[in-house]
Amino acid sequence: QNCPGTRNNIPCSGHGECLETVCKCGQGFRGSGCEEQFTCDSDCNDRGVCGGSSADFLCLCDTGYAGARCELTVTGCPDNCNAEGECVRSKDPASNEMYCECADGRYGQ
Repeated sequence: QNCPGTRNNIPCSGHGECLETVCKCGQGFRGSGCEEQFTCDSDCNDRGVCGGSSADFLCLCDTGYAGARCELTVTGCPDNCNAEGECVRSKDPASNEMYCECADGRYGQ
């Protein structure tokens, strides 16, 4: 096997695995030989954690925060779901939407 980034018989700069002639980089690395370390472009403002794949890192924000760097404050749901459900953040980590997840037998916003 001859993958990019092979040195001293260690393929992919030691940051991935060689699949035939292509490197599959581990989390936090990218490039043809997994030579480039890659993370979020901020510390997520201490309001979340950096996560994602080797090709696309993004901040996974704590509840109440949103935005690419968790720089936005989310106010929550209308009328706090009228005490008939739970205010939850969208499953899309890049979204700042909050919505009501209604209790059984309830529907609406």
